[in-house]
Amino acid sequence: MRITEKLVALSLLALIAGCSSLNPFSSKDTKNKPAALVELKSSIAVRNVWKYSIGKAGVYAFSPALAGDSLFVADAEGALARLDAASGKEQWRIKTGLDLTAGVGSDGGVVVVGAVKGQILAFDADGKPLWRQQASSEILSAPAIGDGVVVVRSIDNRIVGYDAKTGAKKWSVQRSAPALTLRNAPGLVTGGGNVYVALPGGKLLALT
Repeated sequence: MRITEKLVALSLLALIAGCSSLNPFSSKDTKNKPAALVELKSSIAVRNVWKYSIGKAGVYAFSPALAGDSLFVADAEGALARLDAASGKEQWRIKTGLDLTAGVGSDGGVVVVGAVKGQILAFDADGKPLWRQQASSEILSAPAIGDGVVVVRSIDNRIVGYDAKTGAKKWSVQRSAPALTLRNAPGLVTGGGNVYVALPGGKLLALT
């Protein structure tokens, strides 16, 4: 019985030794040493000119909108502000009255944000309400504005274009989604009269 136990123990030791020999991280061979890290020196010095805190984003991702010499920012608790892009000076700040989930989209004349129940809120450059619309589901990505059209994407993969001045719906497109997708906020890009949308599954959609 003791002989059997010794044989089992020796077998286990041999197995462990064999496994360790297959592990490249356990090797003591120092022939191929990693190259020394080279210190990278920045060729451009970045200086903090100003900073501004609009509020908390919560679980959402808010991005500022730069339009001309103005910067528009928002937070999850419904604040919306316009700043001077050069100095960071606050030009106006309003409370939209709703908790926000997405923003900001602006072309300098119209400022658009998305609210917690899919509401689309549009304001003019002075912060005065222009119009309000209702999306088919939650909005997580900032609206895009181009050629007089506000483009909004909701999480059900519906992309809708609204007249920037009146809020009237101009067109609507919806694409199917894979069975399993992440809850994220892919953005929209407008340019050259087109709208470019990144879809789940690695597809890119161009709308004219």
